[in-house]
Amino acid sequence: MVRTYVRKNDRQKWDINAMELAVEAVLLSKMGFLKASKQFNVPRSSIERYLKRPKKKPDYKVDKSDGKYKNVFTAEQEAELVSYLKTTENRIFGLTMKDLRSLG
Repeated sequence: MVRTYVRKNDRQKWDINAMELAVEAVLLSKMGFLKASKQFNVPRSSIERYLKRPKKKPDYKVDKSDGKYKNVFTAEQEAELVSYLKTTENRIFGLTMKDLRSLG
């Protein structure tokens, strides 16, 4: 059973490099939020959020996450799981989604 996910909204369609350039432009060249958002094609509110962090953490590292959803597995664990699933499929012992969830 193949599942193809189609994204239903346009959130976080901006480029990470463009966001970093916009943040640097606001910090270094004193460009306004609105002008930077139009020039680099990123949301104004996101630029503001990265620059208005608490003073305890002065870094403005731009990260792009999927909101409230966090990854359960690391990339290495996920690759190992995919390898295992492909091996079992090649041995004609495919696992159902229920079996896959109970592997943990």
